[in-house]
Amino acid sequence: MPNINYEEYVKWINEPKHLINPVRDVIMFDTPLVEYFSKTPWYRVPILFVTMVIWELYTAQTSIIMTAQLVCAGAFMWTWWEYTLHRFMFHAEDKWLPRTNGGIAFHFTFHGIHHAFPMDKYRLVFPIHASPPFFVMFAWFYAQIMPAEWVNPVLAGTALGYLAYDMIHYFTHHFDYKCGHLMSMK
Repeated sequence: MPNINYEEYVKWINEPKHLINPVRDVIMFDTPLVEYFSKTPWYRVPILFVTMVIWELYTAQTSIIMTAQLVCAGAFMWTWWEYTLHRFMFHAEDKWLPRTNGGIAFHFTFHGIHHAFPMDKYRLVFPIHASPPFFVMFAWFYAQIMPAEWVNPVLAGTALGYLAYDMIHYFTHHFDYKCGHLMSMK
């Protein structure tokens, strides 16, 4: 693999590309199985996360009012997680990203592809097979900082926050808006 120049990489990923003639998806991996698992159709996200939310709410051990409050807290916590991860991991590459082929490949795989190919409909949402480990980490973290009976409703809110974020993000890129104001924001 030739050496990748960091400055050229950042410039390249921030100039959106559209694969047309014919319209096609980006192929990232030579191995078909790895390529398959690197893609996620948007509808898989609600299937997984609605199921998770239902389970977390079903197993909640708090009153309905308390559960509703904790779900809201979890959604706000997701907003904080999303902003923090996005801002300081994916958009602070000038501060932390190693100027190596491996560092650039890591960034491209997890976020750079989204900026380089924003219309790749299968890589706009986080791969669902990678999501459960993150929620296990959230559950562990929440269990360290709050009473045990709060964890499930807060996880439900975190999952709802993530679901809302991912669906808004996906449809911002792929929905055909008729409203001029919404189109200008796209």
